[in-house]
Amino acid sequence: MYSKFNKIELQIIAFINLSLTMICANDKRCTGLNKTVILNEIKSLNLLKYESVYRPENFIQIISEIKKNHKQDIKQYKLNDYINSFIAYVKNPSDQTWIKVLNMYNEFKGKYEGLEEKVIKVNEKSVKVLVLYLKSVVEEISGRKDSIALSFKEYKKLIEKNKSSAEKYVSKYNELMRLFINRLRYIFKTSGETTLTLSKLNKGLESANFPKMFSQDSEDISFDAALNIYAKNGTRLSGRLDPYKVEIVINPQYDYKNDTNYVLTFQAFGAEGKQFMYSIDYKRKMNKLKYEKVWKVIEDIETYRKKWLKFIDSDDFKSKTCAVACEVVFQTTMRIGTPGNKSKGEDTFGLLTLEKRHISLSGDSKIEFDFLGKGGGSMTYSLEDKRISKYFHNILKNKNSKDSVFKISGEDLNKFINGELHMNITVHKFRTLKATQYVYKHLIEKFPFKKPAETSQKEKLAYLQKILLEVGEMLKHHSGDKVTTSTALKNYIDPSVIKKYYELCKMELPKQVQQLLESDYSNPDPDAFPEIPKTYPGTIKYPSWAYYKTKYFD
Repeated sequence: MYSKFNKIELQIIAFINLSLTMICANDKRCTGLNKTVILNEIKSLNLLKYESVYRPENFIQIISEIKKNHKQDIKQYKLNDYINSFIAYVKNPSDQTWIKVLNMYNEFKGKYEGLEEKVIKVNEKSVKVLVLYLKSVVEEISGRKDSIALSFKEYKKLIEKNKSSAEKYVSKYNELMRLFINRLRYIFKTSGETTLTLSKLNKGLESANFPKMFSQDSEDISFDAALNIYAKNGTRLSGRLDPYKVEIVINPQYDYKNDTNYVLTFQAFGAEGKQFMYSIDYKRKMNKLKYEKVWKVIEDIETYRKKWLKFIDSDDFKSKTCAVACEVVFQTTMRIGTPGNKSKGEDTFGLLTLEKRHISLSGDSKIEFDFLGKGGGSMTYSLEDKRISKYFHNILKNKNSKDSVFKISGEDLNKFINGELHMNITVHKFRTLKATQYVYKHLIEKFPFKKPAETSQKEKLAYLQKILLEVGEMLKHHSGDKVTTSTALKNYIDPSVIKKYYELCKMELPKQVQQLLESDYSNPDPDAFPEIPKTYPGTIKYPSWAYYKTKYFD
């Protein structure tokens, strides 16, 4: 009974919410109604949320389909009056039709609240059985105890060992995640709080036989129901973490009053390095400063380049070497590398850590680089420059295959860039400079659409994607055999350039770009709950309440 009834009920509540949004946003004939109260009521109920306001004819079309597909349910639960009242309002949004809709809405609101309490309680025995099974699989494959999540590499190992076992693991993991989401809802509903510390969340999970969400307890970070993270001062952090799939370490030196450092580090199982998480405010401030510096350099890049090229002829070998490194990074966007870096147990390299075997010279001008780079990917670069080639010919002739090419560090190079060239950036920002410069040139300076209003949105987005893929290839951002664009967008391209492109195209700025502009990669809807991952190991996505609930009650 509940399954069918809830689905119909929830779909209709979704449409009522849409109509309320439409009234508050667009309907001038309803100015006499207290719209603030309506909006606050919707928010307090945590009912279905939609981010857009659709046209009224779409409402009618959708509801007509519901009437057609669920005749028996609608008749059994006497929903015809409800649906017809809503259609009447959409066709004629007067005070009279609005009041009728609101009365129906309030009636269903009470039923909804009672039903929700029934579905968010979890069977603790089922949780215990699932957790024990998942832990046994993880321990067998990885050797880790008290963990329920496999890394991607470990998951592939399980597939190779026994495909049916891998499929069973995925099924059981996703089943537990469904229960986890309901438990999360229950913890917040019964607490009455909008945010809870990690310690309280872990305690609430463990009381229902779930493992801790993250192994470390902490009173210094909090989460809301959408798993957005907050520092001790209430500032939201820029990003989210997948429960059970990462280890976190809170920064004991984090000054929450001044907010001048990272809040925590996290490391996914099987990953080589740690990542840092900052507050949104700090990330926003640092991104603004970063791009301000980069644009100043872009404006005078040819002047700076002439300066460092002069040093290639210098008698001071260290300055000469730094100048060569600047030119190579500028032409290729190569990473400089960090001594001792590894990926999957193998040494990885960048420009300043290269060995003789990684460089091939042809004739008097051609230089080719071929080495294992960050993430374990094969990195190949090629450039033609007589002065650079002459430098490499001279320094490589007496070296053995595994001898280091350069005798300078990243610190030496940065001192040269700021001390001799006065650029006020680090060598790492050369990649940001080149990416932003390339995107600006091709999206703005060479804007390809003479009549953007007459060009399809599909064509404009395809061109944008083409340029972003070219930048991804330039920066060697690969996932397997595919070029990726997300890292470039988040870290190497000034989002104001993307915004300008959308303005020139006369297209609405998407939410993702707005998040980039605000350095805010957390979930903008604090009432949204995670979607269950469809495949393992994936990340948990964060759709609206509407998507999750209509899916769950199906």
